[in-house]
This record gives sequence, C-alpha cells and structure tokens, in this order.
Amino acid sequence: MKRLVHALQASRQHLYPKEYRIDAPSPILDLAPQLEDSLRLLREEVAASKVGLRQPPSHSVTTMLADVATSLWRMRLRMAEPSTGLPFEEMKRPFRHLQAALDALAEGELEVVDHTGEAVPESGDYMLRMVSFLPREELSRETVVETLKPTILYQGKLIQVGEVIVGTPKKQLGGQE
Repeated sequence: MKRLVHALQASRQHLYPKEYRIDAPSPILDLAPQLEDSLRLLREEVAASKVGLRQPPSHSVTTMLADVATSLWRMRLRMAEPSTGLPFEEMKRPFRHLQAALDALAEGELEVVDHTGEAVPESGDYMLRMVSFLPREELSRETVVETLKPTILYQGKLIQVGEVIVGTPKKQLGGQE
C-alpha cells in the first residue's frame, strides 16, 4: 500500500517541470494503514454483494428498526377502522404520511406481520410468544384474537418475535359449562 501511495505521489509530481516538483508530505504516508483497512473492507463488501451475502445490521440497529416499525404499526391501528383498514375521517391526512413511512420500511425489506385472525397450527409449532389464552364460544379452534406486538422480519430474517393473545374454544378449556 505504501508503494501505491508513493507511486501516486511521484506520478502526480511528473505533471510539473522538475524545478516545481516537491517531496511528498509525510502525513499521507501515515494514512497508509487506514487506507489499507478501508480497501480491505471495501473488497470484502464487494465480494459479499457479488455472492448475495449482506452483512446484517448491528443488534442496536435491528432493535431500533423493530421498535420504529412496531410504533408505526400501533399508530396505524389507532388511526384506521378495524373492519375495513380505512382511516377515520379526521385521520385521513396524517394517515397518508404514516402509510408512506410504512411503505418506505417495506421498500427497505422490513416486513411487519399482524397475526390477528390467524389459526394456530394444531402441531403447536408457532413462532410467536403467546401471552394469554382466552376462551371464546364462537371459535372452533385456537385462533389469534389480538396481536400485541407484530412479528418483524428484515430481509427475510426474524428481528422481533410477535406477541399474541390466543382465543381457544370454550369447551376445550373448561370442559363442562
């Protein structure tokens, strides 16, 4: 690397007549180790992008992304009619901005999954934190009745496990009535 820096400095000086050429300043040579590290990191990133491997963001960044996405998701629930998903009349203007923020996260490969209404698999393999179980007469099988915290995926990888309340058929919990 030092040779490269020296060669660049020497070649630059050849643009000028001999009497105007100056010696290379020493601080540039002190940057050589930093330049080598930067080039090494750049090479690694280019190689990873060619293979399709991307470095996952740091833990604090993924936690922040999950927190922001969860907050936006909760705002959306409070601004829209639950049955239709359309914003309340007084929320139409701010709702557009909220939806734009959620769309920007989606374009950045951040997926927010609301599990409300999903049937719980009978195998019991469900990648959610089930906070509570509520008996419901109208249910024939276990179903998520409320999502407390959505599942968040970044580039297809789980960064936040969803938290849900599961409704169970009343006969399954109580037996007799």
